[in-house]
Order: sequence, then C-alpha cells, then structure tokens
Amino acid sequence: MDILVNNAAIPGPMGPVTDCSFEDWSRTLQVNLNSAFLCSKEAVPFMRERGGGRIINISSAAGVQPFAGLGAYSVSKAGLIMLTRTLSAELAPQITANCILPGMVVTDVSRMKAGAEALGMTYEAFIKLQVEAKHMNHLGRPTEASEVANTVLFLASGHAGSITGAVVNHGGGWF
Repeated sequence: MDILVNNAAIPGPMGPVTDCSFEDWSRTLQVNLNSAFLCSKEAVPFMRERGGGRIINISSAAGVQPFAGLGAYSVSKAGLIMLTRTLSAELAPQITANCILPGMVVTDVSRMKAGAEALGMTYEAFIKLQVEAKHMNHLGRPTEASEVANTVLFLASGHAGSITGAVVNHGGGWF
C-alpha cells in the first residue's frame, strides 16, 4: 500500500452540542475520526514495508472554524487535523501525512437538502446563503469536488514528497 485517503464522514446530529446524545456524539467521532486512526494504523506497516507512503485525511473547514449546530462534526474534524499532524511528526521521513479542509462542497445533494430542511430552509436558499456569506467563502461559490480531488492527487504524487503535516485550506478562503 502506497497511499491512504481517509474520507469517511457523517454530519452527525444537528443542534446545540449540549443537546447531542452520547450515542450520536460517539457515532460521529467513530466515523469521522476513529476510522481514520484505525485505517492509518493498519496501513502504516504496509507503507513501511514498501519504503514509504502517503496518508491524506479529508477534514473540514469546520475543524478550524466550527459550524454552529454541528458540534460533534466540528470536534471530530478538529481531531482529524491533530491526528494528521501527529502522524506527520511520528512517521517522517518515510511516510507523509497531510490534511485537506474543504469548506462547502456540493456533493451529496440529498444530504444537503436534508440539512437545509432541518434548518427550515429550501435547498436553494441554503446554497445561496452559503455562497453569499463572504465571511465563509471569499470566492462566492462552493468548492467543486474535482478541485478537492486534484489536491488529493497532488499530495499523493511525487511532486509533494517534501510536504508533510500540511493543513490545506480548500474552503474558498473561509478562515
């Protein structure tokens, strides 16, 4: 194994973090953080055996600037940033570990529609609010999934051999 991309994620419960059940909290951290830890733990011996490798974690801008109403998600993504930095420090120089922080990426429309509905908004109004919030996105548009994929490809390539511990803001200048 040469490359591991940890991209599993769920939004977790919506609402104030103190209203979150322990079960929902635990499930969110299990999927968003613990799965990356476990996959990395299993991949590292194979990478060492091959002489090196790349670990790329997909976190979120919410790991740096929390999303109100998505506390468990934000905390899990902040943890993923620290996991990345720890792996980078412990696995160098053979294995690099980097993290990408997408902001709003239009991917799963049905999930975004559910999120908008939970906030009492139409999907269109939700997208417009996100795009027009200049404090959240200086570009005035959501990030394309292909843009994030191209960053993953770069970090996985030989061109990024000296990059480790990086936390790449891919949120349109959000923070």
